[in-house]
Amino acid sequence: MDLQVLNVPIPEFIKREILLGNIKNAELMINNYMKNSNDDMIKERLNIELERLKRIDHAFPLKRKDVLKSLKSNIKNFENIELEDLIKKGVVERFFINGEERFPEKTLDNIFFLDNEMKKRKLMEKKENNELLENRIKKIIEGDVKRYRITAGIEIKLEKEAPYRVWLPVPIENDSITNVKILKTYPEKFKLSENSRQRTINFFDTEKKFMVEFSYEISETRLSKKGSSIKGDYLDEKLPHVVFTDHLKYLTERIISGEKNDYKKAWKIYKWITENIYYSYVPPYIYFDNISEYTVTNLRGDCGFMAILFITMCRIAGLPAKWQSGWYITPDKATPHDWAQVYLDDYGFIPIDASFGNVLKGNSKYRDFYFGNLDGFRMIANEDFQVPFDPDKKYLRSDPIDNQIGEVETESGNVINFKSNIYVKSFEAIH
Repeated sequence: MDLQVLNVPIPEFIKREILLGNIKNAELMINNYMKNSNDDMIKERLNIELERLKRIDHAFPLKRKDVLKSLKSNIKNFENIELEDLIKKGVVERFFINGEERFPEKTLDNIFFLDNEMKKRKLMEKKENNELLENRIKKIIEGDVKRYRITAGIEIKLEKEAPYRVWLPVPIENDSITNVKILKTYPEKFKLSENSRQRTINFFDTEKKFMVEFSYEISETRLSKKGSSIKGDYLDEKLPHVVFTDHLKYLTERIISGEKNDYKKAWKIYKWITENIYYSYVPPYIYFDNISEYTVTNLRGDCGFMAILFITMCRIAGLPAKWQSGWYITPDKATPHDWAQVYLDDYGFIPIDASFGNVLKGNSKYRDFYFGNLDGFRMIANEDFQVPFDPDKKYLRSDPIDNQIGEVETESGNVINFKSNIYVKSFEAIH
């Protein structure tokens, strides 16, 4: 399925049913409409809508009782009526599925990201141990740039045996990452992708478990003038999420205020995002028609939303910008993460991590660093978004943007119910 058709509107009477949560009615309407329509573009768009509706339980899994239990366990003296207040303020997102009120899995986390009063009443404040990161940021700024050798892996488990096709992320070799080695897989037979923008290892087997373990070397990045990168063609729209809407063009021009210097243009865009977009978890990316427009309109989004907004605004401003993603990985843990790059004359492509530099997330001390510099706690598997796999999937992916926790399908459709575990086996500085 071509995601570009997400910019094609769906019939209003169907859209209303979806917004009201009348999912069964919407599915019937879509199927009836497609029987009578000869517009291939709208039919392709509605096929994506049908796939979204099939997965809606997965996107909004919590019921009101689940949310209230979590809030009362984690917020001091929380009262039921306060959930209504949070919904009215737009802090808590909800959706109705065939008349039943449902909430996203990360509702509690988002309350603490978006509401300072609730954050003050948090019963058990989880202190992030960022001593390692802060030490490396300080050292990189001083010119002490290290290189690391990392051994890590990913394992997914499925509920039952069946003929599966599986795609797991593995590191891409680029300016930062070298010496990638596949150390172990299960099953043993696999195909390694030749894709230079989204690298995967592919399995076709009937097992319930699939895994890959690999090693690679990665260097920290310190902003320096080099101009060695190839600029490429990263200036165009990329539907449906990088679109030069009138709103985004107006806002970008207002942010850069007629600035002529490319470095300062990129900095102003980055600064605006880090000061105005609240970090928050979002439902699966497949549920968004235009991520850049959503982020700037709602003033919230996760790391990938901030990256796509930065890319879009930079391209509007005439600056080549592109995507990177994979994992944030330390000696202790690994989690999916996305960021961006922008091309500047004399510098080449430099990394931009608006999420790690986000002032509203409490990261003001990191903001200057993450414009052009990057820690070495990364596994980069994706150099672009919305790139077909090699071999490609038959069905719409669980994450149509990139691949960080694996993708699975059978002959009959995409599989979203699987457990994914990312692990770190060793992490050593080599110089």
